Amino acid sequence: ETFRAGCKTPLWHGFRLFAVDGTALRLPGGAALEAFFGAQGSGPTLARASILYDVSHDLVVDTQVSATCVSERELAVEHLAAARPGDLLLYDRGYPAFWLFALHLMLGVEFCMRLPRNSFSAADAFWESAEPAAIITLNPSPEQRRDCRTQGVPEAPLRVRLVRVRLRGGETEVLATSVLDEARLPARLFAQLYHRRWSVEESYKRQKRWLEVENLSGRSVLAVRQDIHAKILALNLAAMVRAVAQLLATRRFAARQRAYQVRACAALSAMKHNLIRLLIGSSRHRDGLLKCLIVEAGSKLTSFSG
Repeated sequence: ETFRAGCKTPLWHGFRLFAVDGTALRLPGGAALEAFFGAQGSGPTLARASILYDVSHDLVVDTQVSATCVSERELAVEHLAAARPGDLLLYDRGYPAFWLFALHLMLGVEFCMRLPRNSFSAADAFWESAEPAAIITLNPSPEQRRDCRTQGVPEAPLRVRLVRVRLRGGETEVLATSVLDEARLPARLFAQLYHRRWSVEESYKRQKRWLEVENLSGRSVLAVRQDIHAKILALNLAAMVRAVAQLLATRRFAARQRAYQVRACAALSAMKHNLIRLLIGSSRHRDGLLKCLIVEAGSKLTSFSG
């Protein structure tokens, strides 16, 4: 929050954009971890992880690590504590549920979710049509009403807008959103919007390949959670350093024909050897170290056509 308050948050058509996604993490063996996270029968012990990702700043705003019996939807509920009214959250096709729609509407948090086929009968006609967008009313089934009561959200019918997105390969995706106003968010923008969700996939790639988030130092539940959150902290600090270095690089090379981008791996590499120094050093020492990290990250650039 301190970092985001110190720099102007780029809004997308008036929204702060976030993406939600889950993954499985491989854990070390051991009875304690199997008892808490759940035994798989065969293969390694796994944990369910989920993140709320700030698309504009490349920051992990919230991380949840739980047993595999906990669904991604349940972990998404925990993320909503870090969102505020007017935010727009992007979800893949594993998330749509009537009760989750109702929860977002109750909190005033907007959503855009990829809709699986045959997930809501009220959407069937839209799938078969050629309409680019339509507003439909979802009436909850008895089972969906029970889910709403369990989650403590309203059971009343709700309205969502369906938007058709045609991919280059000819495949059709249908997105369900709480943003009903066509003037505020035209249907033609949704292909671009949903593509922004890809940044959360890139974050998981960095976590698993560069941070080695599954390379854990302990075999207790506490050690696993501490390691994962420490590495997310390092990833976030590297993203902040990279953001400042990118701002300086953009200004420095503004007159050149080609644009220059600070490499994410360079910022992370600079951070991993200095994380402890940042945490335990004096305020004056930290300021100097941050400047050195920004300079180091900014010295390793990739050029591309602007």
